[in-house]
Amino acid sequence: MSVADINTFMAAANTAILAGDYGTALEQAICAQGLIATTPETETGGRDGQRLAFSSNQITEFIGNIRKIRASRRGIRRTKVNYVNPSS
Repeated sequence: MSVADINTFMAAANTAILAGDYGTALEQAICAQGLIATTPETETGGRDGQRLAFSSNQITEFIGNIRKIRASRRGIRRTKVNYVNPSS
């Protein structure tokens, strides 16, 4: 795999977000993240003449944002609940 492949996965993730397909966006971003993790650092500068469009940290943040969007679209929100026993 190459830097071009990583950039292609992230471009596909962005296209999926614009289409409202957050599941596909998440899958594509995770694929890009996996490729970065398995690409030697010496190659991330663009062995094939290309440079990474996103850093590993940016992709991690991107994935987190997709997950937040998906959760909010489903109406699921994480909240803390404090139960107080009415008989106390």
